[in-house]
Amino acid sequence: MDIVKFDPSVEELNKIVAATSAITATDLSDDTQLALVHDTRISLRDARVKIEKTGKALRADALKFQKDVIQREKELIGIIEPEESRLGLLEEAANTQKERAARAALLPMRREALATIGIDTAAADEYRLLDLDNDEFIALLNDLTAKKNEADRLEIQAEKDRLAHEAFLSQVKKDAEIAERKRIEDAAKLDEERRVQAAAQAKFDAERAAQQVKDEAAAESARIVQEARDKVEQEKAQAEAAAREKAIRAQQVADEAAKAEQQAAFTAWKIEKGCTDENIDEFEVKHTPAGIELWKRVGIYTI
Repeated sequence: MDIVKFDPSVEELNKIVAATSAITATDLSDDTQLALVHDTRISLRDARVKIEKTGKALRADALKFQKDVIQREKELIGIIEPEESRLGLLEEAANTQKERAARAALLPMRREALATIGIDTAAADEYRLLDLDNDEFIALLNDLTAKKNEADRLEIQAEKDRLAHEAFLSQVKKDAEIAERKRIEDAAKLDEERRVQAAAQAKFDAERAAQQVKDEAAAESARIVQEARDKVEQEKAQAEAAAREKAIRAQQVADEAAKAEQQAAFTAWKIEKGCTDENIDEFEVKHTPAGIELWKRVGIYTI
């Protein structure tokens, strides 16, 4: 059912749409059909424009009516709303007073509940217990209990940490004492080892020094003996060399004497054979395996 009458009507619009609803794309080659499409589209456009204008006019009237209704509504509400609010506040205050009175009976129990988690009566008043309903109090109690549990846990953990730290420090101290004792023992042991090593080294050095003195004395003695032997050998060699030289000289003298004697005998032999210094050019001396031959040159033929 239409609230507002439009022109054209629904029936008229359906009739216009039905006129071309059967036309498809394959029918557009027919000029008659194409003219019908054109005319129907123009009719639909005109109907749409007319509907839009009518709707716009109707909406403008409706909008003005809406604004007038809202304005009147505000005026009427403005008359009753202050009193309604005041009475609501009075009623709320009365309900609050009744609730606080009812909660007053629960106050000892609430304080006792808070006391179980370590909150005393004076501190409990800070939480305005009379202003809290049952759910709010339970939420508060749960929150404070959770905080107390967390505080207790942190305190217990802090105590555990403190004890663990003290145990750690104690162990560190014990370890340090053990390490210090070991250091002292090791130092004493090292000192003893060094003392023993030093004594052994001193003994070794003394024995080596004594051995070195012995070796040096033996070496010196051997050197003296060797020098004496060398001197004897040298004197012996010198004597032998002198004897050899003397023998060589004696042999040279004997050889020279024998040579002189041989030369004298040869000279005498040559003279005996008639060869003298005056006619020596007439003779020729030849050395052969058998001896020395003396030849007299008869003459020289010059070519």
